[in-house]
Amino acid sequence: FLLLPLLFALCYLVNTWVVDMGRSEAFLGIVAREMAASGNFLRTTFQGEPVRTFPFYPALVAAASGLGLPSTFTTRLPAALAVLATALVCGLFVARRQGWLGGMVTGSMVLTNLACLRLGQRAQAETLLMLWLTCAWLAWYAFGQERKHWGRAWGLALLFVLLGSMTVGARAVLYFYLPFFFLKRPIRGKRRLLQPYHILALAGLALGLTLWLQMVPEQPFMPWNAENLQPGHG
Repeated sequence: FLLLPLLFALCYLVNTWVVDMGRSEAFLGIVAREMAASGNFLRTTFQGEPVRTFPFYPALVAAASGLGLPSTFTTRLPAALAVLATALVCGLFVARRQGWLGGMVTGSMVLTNLACLRLGQRAQAETLLMLWLTCAWLAWYAFGQERKHWGRAWGLALLFVLLGSMTVGARAVLYFYLPFFFLKRPIRGKRRLLQPYHILALAGLALGLTLWLQMVPEQPFMPWNAENLQPGHG
């Protein structure tokens, strides 16, 4: 698995300085800088004024910048690291079931995926959403379908969905639940949704979202209420 970080460095880190930051990337860098200056990592501002954007990615940029001035590299680093983390999570998941060679192949496929290569070298939240949803689904499968620990399965899965919601809003909830309606046995999937464990975890998710939005009233939840700055556009 040491080959995966090496492949990551060659495919992602080398190119983070090559292209100048676009308008949306600069915007995230400024939001992160003001987060670090205020010490509030939930509230997003741009030039001192509240701005309707999701807080998780700028908070990671602020952390990657050492709470200082973000550079091109540190602004893009969280997006790239999210791809690496997804590759490692998928690789380890497969390795425990199909052996280390299968895990290496799986991780390499994630790192060399064209969409990951394009998005992982730009400052944006999509690769971070990919990580949270991957962790949510694998946690649900490993602890629920395999081990039948449904309380832990739903709890962990919806914790990752909460993190995804703070990254991109309601899309994380939609993307997590949508595959349940396309399972080979959809009736069984719908029954899982009626489990007491799921209802309790869903109540926890709703509470977490409510507390977040109450603490920071200007935060968006629906994607169409967020600042519409597309990644990579100057």
